[in-house]
Amino acid sequence: MKNPMEIKFLVSGAAWKPLGGLRMIYEYANRLAADGHKVSIYYSANSDIGLYGLPQKAKAVVKYLYLKYIKSYKCSSWFKLSPQISENWLWKFGEAGVGYADRYIATTIESAYNLKKFNAPAEKKYYFIQDFENWGFRITDDHVIGSYKFGFRNIVISDWLKRIIDGQGVSCVKVQNGFDLNQFYVVTPPKDRCRYEIAMMYNPSPRKGCADCFSALEIVHKKYPELHVSAFGIPERPESLPEWYSYYKQPSRDKLRELYNSAAIFIGASYHEGWGLTIGEAMLCGCAVACTDNPGYCEMAKSGKTALVSPVKSPSALADNIIALVEDEELRCRIADASVKYMASFDLEYTYNLFRQAIGC
Repeated sequence: MKNPMEIKFLVSGAAWKPLGGLRMIYEYANRLAADGHKVSIYYSANSDIGLYGLPQKAKAVVKYLYLKYIKSYKCSSWFKLSPQISENWLWKFGEAGVGYADRYIATTIESAYNLKKFNAPAEKKYYFIQDFENWGFRITDDHVIGSYKFGFRNIVISDWLKRIIDGQGVSCVKVQNGFDLNQFYVVTPPKDRCRYEIAMMYNPSPRKGCADCFSALEIVHKKYPELHVSAFGIPERPESLPEWYSYYKQPSRDKLRELYNSAAIFIGASYHEGWGLTIGEAMLCGCAVACTDNPGYCEMAKSGKTALVSPVKSPSALADNIIALVEDEELRCRIADASVKYMASFDLEYTYNLFRQAIGC
């Protein structure tokens, strides 16, 4: 290892409940600390982009005061962060508040716009890009593209993001997201699973496409009344779920592995994903995946090889793929076995080493 460095991650907002992109930041932070680096995470309630309206500013002020002085935010509610890592809540990212670092790592578009104003030399500034973040208040595609051109050392998690940045004539390094192979693995061989057992993640956000999952499963259930679905998510169980669904709120990692290993098929219908961690977790645990063709999923879901892929916003096409996996055991097991082998290359320890090299540590 090179000489220990002071590394500071800049994270806009916070998450009291599991969030895939933030999990990757924490995973890398833990490993950097274990390697002897001094690691800090800074959260901010305000930014220089998007928060133009008075109602949004007022909401940010209330959130900042609450999280800093009343209920101090720590990620320990859902992630075990190393005690060596400090978590700090700021009103706004500024060089005086964040302080000195050998490596500043922006992790969101808002933090990138703030980091741009730091007087620190460009070689200390990095931008960890996990999605095309054009969904914030008054944040446009031009804002996102502009953030890639700040002269930071850009690190992307996927080929589809790399193609966007390459298309702007800007350099970047790809470090694909990884999975903890000690957490997600096959316990029950795919051939020994009940073909009518389905698993899915529930998220009420329309872009996650869960309504399409429900519609597809209704089609399949009419043909196969034996169908049973295990859904999991952060919210309470949706009242509309029929009795042939089981629901698990915020399952532990061990319970999640159990759910994946109990299912023959895992489905996802997101319209857009930066990556899609649950798809990879399910693959590692031996599920045959039927999902939509959004770019994040397709980093892992190779049509006809590691998954059956259908167009977004097409519940009928998703249902056809689920039925194909239910009816054809040879196809289901072939897809599941191929995905387990393919996903072995997404080892978190390997991808961490790539990330470490990308930030010059």
